[in-house]
Amino acid sequence: MSLPVAGKRNRSRSTTAAAVVGLVVGLFTATAVMVVSTTLLGGGRPAPQVTTTRLTTPTPRVSIDKVLVQSAVARVAPSVVSVVARSSKGKLIGSGLVVSSNGLILTASGLVGAHRHISVAVPGRGVFRAVVKASDRETGLSLVAIPIRGLPPAPLSASTPKPGQLVMAMTSGHHHGLSARVGVGSVRSVGQPLPLANTVLIDTTQVDVPMAPNGAGGVLVDRGGWIVGMTLVSSSGANGTLTTAIPASLIGQDAVQLSRLGHPLRGWLGVMGVAAQVVPSDGRPPTIVGVKVTRVLKDSPAAAGGLRRGDVIETVDGQAVSSMAALEQAVRLQPPGAKVVLEVARASGETTVSAVLAEAQH
Repeated sequence: MSLPVAGKRNRSRSTTAAAVVGLVVGLFTATAVMVVSTTLLGGGRPAPQVTTTRLTTPTPRVSIDKVLVQSAVARVAPSVVSVVARSSKGKLIGSGLVVSSNGLILTASGLVGAHRHISVAVPGRGVFRAVVKASDRETGLSLVAIPIRGLPPAPLSASTPKPGQLVMAMTSGHHHGLSARVGVGSVRSVGQPLPLANTVLIDTTQVDVPMAPNGAGGVLVDRGGWIVGMTLVSSSGANGTLTTAIPASLIGQDAVQLSRLGHPLRGWLGVMGVAAQVVPSDGRPPTIVGVKVTRVLKDSPAAAGGLRRGDVIETVDGQAVSSMAALEQAVRLQPPGAKVVLEVARASGETTVSAVLAEAQH
């Protein structure tokens, strides 16, 4: 499997001749909403028609390059598909991403996991019945297959976006008259684990673009037209509405491992623990200093490396860990067989423990 990555621009990417993609670009901090109608001609050259409508409530003006947005979205549009999942309980609609020319699509597990009848609409090619091949609960992504060849694999970025970087959140609308929806915003955080009801997403990117309705499985796109993430869920709080996405690095990793192995490869250390706190004597709030080991599993890499119950793991390969979720993330993002170096605090003083990770069970 070969996915286009940043730095290796695939000049032979095909686009559907005369496929019409309607883009509704929501500028959530700007004074305008752009409605962009783009015709993709052979070779992917956009012929834009842009109309701008002012909002009734004045807000600070944000300068958005319409042509830049249009060009970036037009580049990824042929690789973004619509996904519809039906069951006796109803219908869910979202998006997916082409990760192989032979009909493999990555999408959100929450969209397809509990549904029996799944269909995928491909720009200019039609609607196809899909089958779920494999899932990764720690990324929230599922791989589905459709009986079609010659699809354009998505251009995945090889770099991690930085906080403050402009991104576009795009969802497909090929089940709705060939229209797509695009929101423009910025990256809030990267590299954070996200605890959910029954799992922990091991690595996420959060952006301040509210996810469009039916936005699960949509994509985050940078200025250059490279995909930097896949959107899963939005949440509202004191910091406004944030959309959580899985980064491109894990999209590419899942595309390869789920298609070849049927499951992801994750590192495993074999410890259980809780956040370790230091409580100052002057009444100041407690400070988290690492993860206190409450259990070392028998015959685990942790046991072989010499970790003990009561140890406080402060760093993994130089990266500070302040929770069990952060420790799991640092370990599980590495492959089986990788060697990790742990800085550990014991009653007898500071020490270093090395461990060779085993493969996590699925």
